[in-house]
Amino acid sequence: METIKTRTGFGTPASPRYNAIGEPYKDKDSFFTRFVRNQLNPLGTTKEREDAVAKEIVRLGVGVKGFNKFMNLVEYPKYKKGKVSAFDRVNQLLSTVSLDGKTLRQALEAEFQLESYKNLGEPLNLGKGMLDEGGKVKRIKYIIEKYKTEALLQFEGEKKEFINVDNEKLNLKSAEKTQKNNRYEIDRDRTPNSKINIVPLYNFGNK
Repeated sequence: METIKTRTGFGTPASPRYNAIGEPYKDKDSFFTRFVRNQLNPLGTTKEREDAVAKEIVRLGVGVKGFNKFMNLVEYPKYKKGKVSAFDRVNQLLSTVSLDGKTLRQALEAEFQLESYKNLGEPLNLGKGMLDEGGKVKRIKYIIEKYKTEALLQFEGEKKEFINVDNEKLNLKSAEKTQKNNRYEIDRDRTPNSKINIVPLYNFGNK
């Protein structure tokens, strides 16, 4: 729906697609063209031959994931600060935060040069649909998760600035707190006749 609104001139631009390390895809091709290209280069970069990170992930043949659009029971693309959604922002942080002087891309590129990484195991097909992803993939996922954790920590202080596109009274911080309370209310033990007191996000702030 967000994309349809954008194409017809209504609403704010939809979020771009992001790769596993928080970088936006550069191509504007059709879905089919992107699908074929992404099987060859999961990071969607235009200079595949020069991209050591994409090359290694493709070689290993096991998918890695960045941020989901739905986190903490909240749909991040629906919370915006100007034209930037919360989903855009966490990906921006994922691709730019620095740990030990390196961005995520730089950390992965440096990791691939280490003998300790080169000595890790490769993915192994065990048959019957079973796969041992191997030490290299586990190491890549560990590094990505470490940067995702740091990105979310830095984003925590910005959450109140991102407002629901359908309810200007609701910011992301309040939405996550409300959904956390709703989940607790649904899951908690109660007597047979007790009521479930939940607050629908669409009605937040309205009496």
